Amino acid sequence: MTRRVTDTSNLGHAGALMLGVLLSFVILFLGAIACVVLARDSAVPFVLAEAAVLVACAIGYGVYTFVRK
Repeated sequence: MTRRVTDTSNLGHAGALMLGVLLSFVILFLGAIACVVLARDSAVPFVLAEAAVLVACAIGYGVYTFVRK
């Protein structure tokens, strides 16, 4: 399997993964900033729920891809 992989193909997969993680955090922070500006009293529960959903989705995706292989 490693003989079929070129030097740059691993970088492409890792780059897509890192871009996805970066975009997830950007969405997380933009949502948190919007919540603080619009509804300061419910900002902490919103941010905690948003982070929990992000973690749950990441774990669910990891389990799904592991079981699918």
